[in-house]
Amino acid sequence: MQPPVIIYGPAFSSYVRSVMLCCEEAGIPYQLEFPDKNSRPHPLGKIPVLNDDGFMVFESAAICQYLDRRSGTSILSPTGIRQLAWMDQWISIANCYFNPVFIRRFVLELIFPKGENGQVNEANVSAVLPEIEHNLQIANTALQAQPYYSGQRPGIADYLIMPMLDYLYRSGRVGTMLENVTRLAEYYAEMKQRPSCEKVLVTPTMPG
Repeated sequence: MQPPVIIYGPAFSSYVRSVMLCCEEAGIPYQLEFPDKNSRPHPLGKIPVLNDDGFMVFESAAICQYLDRRSGTSILSPTGIRQLAWMDQWISIANCYFNPVFIRRFVLELIFPKGENGQVNEANVSAVLPEIEHNLQIANTALQAQPYYSGQRPGIADYLIMPMLDYLYRSGRVGTMLENVTRLAEYYAEMKQRPSCEKVLVTPTMPG
């Protein structure tokens, strides 16, 4: 049996959770470590980074694709060229558009407040809500064309997007928006029942 891969990063990170989900789905054992900021293996000091017996892979999409190829099953990717293109475009949208709005500008403001006296900057939260609603509508429309962001079955794009959606749902701040994206709500409920999501998408333990 091969030793577990090492995922550098905290379990509360949405991207670390994406890598964990892919490991769970591909049946690859893993363990988490959080390296000192001065010795992080990512060239820009970011997380997550995957260490597979000394071979380092950084950037979440590349890590998830590596895990899929490593498994030898393509369980995380479709096989048809058009289905692959569908998944690849949603991987890009997740990283370039959803993450900056959902996580960086909203969730992180709630978890690590930057307002006066360590309070949530409500002006920043209010400012990003229209963009969240717009992106949720985009996410909802996509699922009316294909059942998953990776095509006909869950895959890498879904495991990148699900941790972001989970944090939105947990925030308690966007409830009325979620009522207007019924297909997305159905998708989220279905995905949450997968054993990988039940294990990984739990209430995070934040740094003290």
